Amino acid sequence: MSIMHEWNRPFLNSPRLIAVLAIMLSLSQGVAAETYRSKLYLDPNKKLNETANLSLQELEQQLNSMTDAYGKSSTGRYLAHQYVNQKDYAKAIAFYNTALEAEGLSSVANQELLKELAGVYVLEEQYEQAVATFKQLQTLELDSQLLLAQSYFGLQDYLSTVETLDKIPPTETDLSEQQLNQMLALYYKAGSYPQSEKVLQRLIYLHPQTIKYWRQLTSILLAQNKHKPALDQLALARQKKLPFESQDILLLADLYVANQAAEKGARTLEQAIAQGEIEDNEQHRKRIFEYWLQAREKEKAADSLKQSIHLIHDTDLFIRLAQLQMEQSQWKDMNRTMLAACRNVLADKYVSQANLLLGVSQLKLGDKTTARRSFINATLLGGKGEKARQWLEFMEAEPATDAELKEITGPCHPQDRKVRYANIKRQPKAEVTASVAESNQDQQDTEAVESKPVEIKTIDAQSLYGLNLSVKAEEIAASIKKNAFRAGVALVKSGGSIDGPLHIVFESGASEERLAAGEPLTFRLAFPYQGKPRNKGAYRAKKEAAFKCAYLTFNGPAQELPAAWERLIKQVIGAGYTPTGESRMILTMDASDPTAEPVYELQLGIL
Repeated sequence: MSIMHEWNRPFLNSPRLIAVLAIMLSLSQGVAAETYRSKLYLDPNKKLNETANLSLQELEQQLNSMTDAYGKSSTGRYLAHQYVNQKDYAKAIAFYNTALEAEGLSSVANQELLKELAGVYVLEEQYEQAVATFKQLQTLELDSQLLLAQSYFGLQDYLSTVETLDKIPPTETDLSEQQLNQMLALYYKAGSYPQSEKVLQRLIYLHPQTIKYWRQLTSILLAQNKHKPALDQLALARQKKLPFESQDILLLADLYVANQAAEKGARTLEQAIAQGEIEDNEQHRKRIFEYWLQAREKEKAADSLKQSIHLIHDTDLFIRLAQLQMEQSQWKDMNRTMLAACRNVLADKYVSQANLLLGVSQLKLGDKTTARRSFINATLLGGKGEKARQWLEFMEAEPATDAELKEITGPCHPQDRKVRYANIKRQPKAEVTASVAESNQDQQDTEAVESKPVEIKTIDAQSLYGLNLSVKAEEIAASIKKNAFRAGVALVKSGGSIDGPLHIVFESGASEERLAAGEPLTFRLAFPYQGKPRNKGAYRAKKEAAFKCAYLTFNGPAQELPAAWERLIKQVIGAGYTPTGESRMILTMDASDPTAEPVYELQLGIL
């Protein structure tokens, strides 16, 4: 939320300044008029009635011929006042100077003239002359100090602006609400946020029911990155039942999240929707969903969207909801979510993933026929074709027919149902041909492994926090998904924070013989960390030494990991290196897509 726009209205044109000048003039005009008439009574060459009707122009003409200092100063002051009232400030300035130069008035009267002249200079934006005039005053009253600060600001002398304002304590009892607002605007525009904060605290003390000041104080605190005090102030205003608008409620919820209280942020928005304070729409429901996720309340995140699924049009949001429901095995809800997502025609980029998720829900609900069709659709357009093929193999589905490969049918379809980018792997017609093709491919793979240069690097020593596990190679991926989240939570609860991707450190190596024999692999699942986490239960902090290794990046199904390790081992040995028996895997996972395979970096220790 930004500072309220009225802060940017130039003070020099404010009604307050004009009113100040009018008051000053009204206090002096009566004296000026009587003094002038008394002087005219002493002039034997003129009559009172004639002088009372003299026009300003006639007074100007006679002023030049006056030799009496008092008469010249009085007339000049009178004319200056008249031209101020007419807002002819250029002429007013000229006659103020005439009155001062004649030196016909007392020092007290001259101080008043100087104060009035300085104010007119400010109105004319002649800030340099205004500053020089203010400096001639013996004392500066509150209004004059504010005008002087305004003049310095007009000269872009922000330091002098702040120094002038600092001479006025915000707790000064004579300061009006409008004067405090003038101080606030100048402090803020000069970039002096701490002083702006003090002025706003005074305004809130004097006017606690004015929500504008609470908003502005929150904005000033945020400008200083004081998130906790900003939350405290806005939460207090809410507690006092001040009239919040929708942007105030949204800001309060955001501040809860910024202060590690995402659950309160979510509840704040839910309550505001229930009470009709903010609209129940997709944008607000998405924020609630995000807040619950940040609070690690996945079930509540899913429920918040499920209750308002009729409001959602964002396909990404549908997919994220379905993924959450899949994690929680809520198959009926997941199915309803994807059917709702497919109410409208899908963009091409969503077709594959939408059909994949729909197919999973259909299969889990026992509808294998429609699940098969959805999985086939997922292979025809988009990026989840390989995953869909794995599901088809898992359910031992019949191969897709030519007709099924030509058109996407079912609820989750694009504008053009005709297949344009089919990526189904077609089987060769003859077994002999397939056998020859496989043999040729194996030979090509071997030659590629032997000819590809080995990539080498040394990993610096680092500290890792995690636990030891023992599983078969084909079960590594499932074990990782199960234990990685728990290890991260244990690290945070023990006083540390995650500082890098997940590490799998093999204690006895991933040798070709062990992998081929299907023996369990003992490894350490751990995260790099910051802080000083405590050892707790199975979770331990451990220092790992520097590690020289050959490495490759693997992005594919988990069941192909043994083959990837085999390729790396052959490549290293073929290049003349000797494996040490130590190896690691570094995993990067897509938090937005629980169905996606991790990206693995395989690291084989070498001498």
